Amino acid sequence: MKKTFFIIDRILIIVTISLFIILLGLMTTQVMLRYVFHTPIRGVIIYSNLLFTWLAYLGCAFVARDNSHLRVEFFIEKLPEKIIIILNAVYRLCPLFVLILLSKPIYKFYEFQRGITVAGAGFPVSYFTYAFVVGFSLIAIYTLIKTDSDIESIFMENDE
Repeated sequence: MKKTFFIIDRILIIVTISLFIILLGLMTTQVMLRYVFHTPIRGVIIYSNLLFTWLAYLGCAFVARDNSHLRVEFFIEKLPEKIIIILNAVYRLCPLFVLILLSKPIYKFYEFQRGITVAGAGFPVSYFTYAFVVGFSLIAIYTLIKTDSDIESIFMENDE
């Protein structure tokens, strides 16, 4: 399980860094060509939007991996340790429930977008929807891995 987690993590890091470098290169090239040489490249903004969308959802997966969501812990810290662990497990399972609840509307949206291409770029509009699906799937994977270790720790403390 740890090896699978490590492989997914490394692939996610490599893909995210690659997308960021490509986005940075595209935008730098576009600015240079537009404002210095007065010959912009068509479609760069659309590709940049696509890359930024993918980076946002992959960034959400990183947040889920590190459990670094913004949250108020003032009241939670005053509870007993076992309840904190249970609340953290429930809190981490929320993205999984969101993915399950949104799966039907996402599929309907995908069906609506099927066959539509982005003007000026030529790629399917559904590539934006894929970012959501892949991002939330990675969040679900990280959530299940982290929650499994939390649940394990609840039962391990009872045995001691």
